[in-house]
Amino acid sequence: MLVLLAASACARPVGKDTCATDAGCGPDQRCANGTCLAAAGTGSDGGAGAIGQPGTGQADGGAAGGTGSTGGSGGADGGAGAATTCIPGCPPSQVCTGALACVDAYRLTLLAPVAGSVVNGFVTVQARLERAGPGVAPPSRVELRNSRGSPVLPMSPIASDGLATVYAVDYWTPERTEAPLTLTVAAVAPWGEVTGQVTVEVDTWAPRQLQGLAIDCGSVECRPDATLVIREQIADARLLDASASVELDGYSRKFPFAATGTGFVVTIPLRELPFPYFERAVQVALTARDAAGNVGTEVLGIPVRRFQWRRQFQVPATSPAVGKDGTLVLGLSRSYSQLVALHPDGSDAWQLTLAPSGSATPGNVTAPPSIGASAIWVGSEDGRVYAVDPTGAGILNGVEGGRGCDTGAVVKVSPALSYGGIEVAFAPSGTSVVAADLGRCVPSDAQEPYLASAVLAQSDEIAVASTTGKYLRYSFALAFRLLQTVSIGPTTSSPALDSVGSLWAGATDGWLYAVGTRSTSKWMGSAAPISSSPVIAANGDIIFGDDAGVLHRYTPAGVKVWPVEPDLGGAVRAPLLLAGGDVEILVPTANGKLVGLRGDGTVLWSTGLAAGQDLREANLYTPPGQAGRVFSTAYLGCGDGSVYAVMVDGQLDPAAPWPRAHHDPRNTGNVRGPRP
Repeated sequence: MLVLLAASACARPVGKDTCATDAGCGPDQRCANGTCLAAAGTGSDGGAGAIGQPGTGQADGGAAGGTGSTGGSGGADGGAGAATTCIPGCPPSQVCTGALACVDAYRLTLLAPVAGSVVNGFVTVQARLERAGPGVAPPSRVELRNSRGSPVLPMSPIASDGLATVYAVDYWTPERTEAPLTLTVAAVAPWGEVTGQVTVEVDTWAPRQLQGLAIDCGSVECRPDATLVIREQIADARLLDASASVELDGYSRKFPFAATGTGFVVTIPLRELPFPYFERAVQVALTARDAAGNVGTEVLGIPVRRFQWRRQFQVPATSPAVGKDGTLVLGLSRSYSQLVALHPDGSDAWQLTLAPSGSATPGNVTAPPSIGASAIWVGSEDGRVYAVDPTGAGILNGVEGGRGCDTGAVVKVSPALSYGGIEVAFAPSGTSVVAADLGRCVPSDAQEPYLASAVLAQSDEIAVASTTGKYLRYSFALAFRLLQTVSIGPTTSSPALDSVGSLWAGATDGWLYAVGTRSTSKWMGSAAPISSSPVIAANGDIIFGDDAGVLHRYTPAGVKVWPVEPDLGGAVRAPLLLAGGDVEILVPTANGKLVGLRGDGTVLWSTGLAAGQDLREANLYTPPGQAGRVFSTAYLGCGDGSVYAVMVDGQLDPAAPWPRAHHDPRNTGNVRGPRP
């Protein structure tokens, strides 16, 4: 009876099965999803145990009683009860964890793009989806939506580490625009979806040019030594940078734009670019790039030409002699102002009429003048050699009423000049060679007609070749003394001297003659007359052209250097040797062409300066003080009455014993003549 009373005292109310709230359940229950479930509680005493048996009584969630003693009472109070689910229950988008907490079934994180970033219409969207546990099923699909109303795009998994999966898709905006765009990633499950959003700035417009380009080379045309300046204004709120890329037959170089108060400017030093052409359009790509990666490009073709200027005199003009300061002095075939001086840019410096006082028949000047230390020396077809003040102020030699040195015959050559001491000009004429200084006029004894200029060797010996085929070598103190006479072919052009003193003269019989102090030989032959001066290269090679238009190069031993000799298409005038650029040999022709060649005979460029007209030998001026790449101007007289100026790379070859007709820019015809 005692045991029954104890059991009755520990009895608990019976729970209910259904409920709406916790109030509808028993005291130890909770209402979960309409069902009364046991709540966590404290266990009561265990039931009474039989003698020697464990107690059997257990309260809700309590621990079992201990082993009963003899007729002893049941076990002690049970421990805390364990819950089986979250109370209250989790919504469909969540799950209950072992810690009895409701958490989201999915956690969605947008990895790219970053909010507020600027995209150029193409963007890769990446999102990371984490499931709360292995029991959570993956979504049925992950998709990308956008605020533009474009079609929904499915996203594909690209990486996974178990519970976490990264999804990605590439998105293109459907139209060109600059506006915000909201991208929404949605993970869709049977119970609903989880979304994430990011807003970016879309910029699909390339930077735009607002105004016309301003292109400036410092002159009307761009030349190879010019600085090209390009200015423009660019419209783009997100402009990142701008540059100009120069492209020229495989050569490429980029120059950055600099911001100015009114736009952008890029400076391109053309002198730093290779330019093995006479004229060519240099491709300049102007590129502007914004922060979204949009690129706007405009390609310009900038014409670059070597031609500088042409000065027209209406009558045949000689090529000029070039002074140290770049002053050009040339002769004209007319009866007044036959001697003209120009500045390097072709503008007038001065003009002078050459004639004895009261003379009714002033002569043409058909050969280039020569510039000495004390005077400018000019041969005239009136038979005189004139010494002219370097400023053009007047004639310095002879006496009033008999100006100049009278040679007694037409003078069609450039005087050769002594170097050092009293300056003496040696001028072959139609009858003899005359030595003239400011006070004397001394003829030689030999009576020969000459159309070729004399040359002076290291010992100041005078060598000259006549139209009758005689080579004569003189010394001169107060009078001429004949040292050597040799028979060669008829010569009408200025000879050249090599580094050992041998004279090389082209003849109208088609042979190039080598004349030493004791011997002579027909060294090299041509199929046509040779009426232009040869030149001597730094290695001793002899370069000359013939009247058939072929340019030749031989070693001093008579070996042909070029297996295929270039045909220039017209009678060759005296070459000019350059150093420091692509062109090593500059050659005018009698049909108006100017040709630039490499030392191996390859033609780099050719241009028709005066179609069908006879160009004269070229002369050169190299402005001082140039940094880096050096440029010079070649000047050529022409039978069309013009003087032409053309820009060339480099300068007169300082290592060549005889780099041009008359040896040097001043036309001294002297191996010791000054080089600029």
